Amino acid sequence: MKKNLLIAALFASVCGWAWADNAAPKNVAAVDVPTIVPTTPGDANGDGTVDIEDVTLIFNILRHKPAPENYKEKNADVTGDGNVDIEDVTKIFNYLRHKATL
Repeated sequence: MKKNLLIAALFASVCGWAWADNAAPKNVAAVDVPTIVPTTPGDANGDGTVDIEDVTLIFNILRHKPAPENYKEKNADVTGDGNVDIEDVTKIFNYLRHKATL
């Protein structure tokens, strides 16, 4: 019974629903639900597109310029080797030239 109430409370909170009296049942624990942010390989600036601005951003960071707040390192590592380097810049550039896939 408790497990079903917990699942119902979690589902209701994710869907934005409220209980009739605006209070969850007393025997249900609060649960933090992590936010899932989709990633786009190559979209280093997080604007939703892969373009020359992403290539320029990564290249400038490799030249030791400070990374802006919108820099998405996980998106920049298109080779998947755990490092953002010139290989990633080259792969994104070739993708933009329709010579590679990400």
